Amino acid sequence: MLKNHLSRCPKLQAQARQSVKDQLASQEKYSTSVMTTEKLTERLLRCAISGNISFKAATNPEIMSLLREAWPNINMPDRRALRKCLMKVATDAEHDLKARLITNESKISLALDCWTSSNNISFMGMCL
Repeated sequence: MLKNHLSRCPKLQAQARQSVKDQLASQEKYSTSVMTTEKLTERLLRCAISGNISFKAATNPEIMSLLREAWPNINMPDRRALRKCLMKVATDAEHDLKARLITNESKISLALDCWTSSNNISFMGMCL
């Protein structure tokens, strides 16, 4: 049944008539933006956070060698750079939250969860 459909499918037939050059031209273009150390640090931070892994694990030698092959001219981030980036993102989020709360005219219910990590960094989880 699928074979019959594919033999009569107008979209597939039109694609088969296109040249390889035309097919490649119709695909999405690759990003032309240049990778910087800051962008790479932020991307690696996002990977560490979404994967719930430590910064030391996120910057293990195998991952760093892979990134070094992809971008040989960029300084590779270490766990200290990831921490610095996280602190910057957290500070920006704090300022954004303050600005949003100041402009709010309705009542707000807050739930807070605060703790301190083993290296004495305070964390606060907030749910609005």
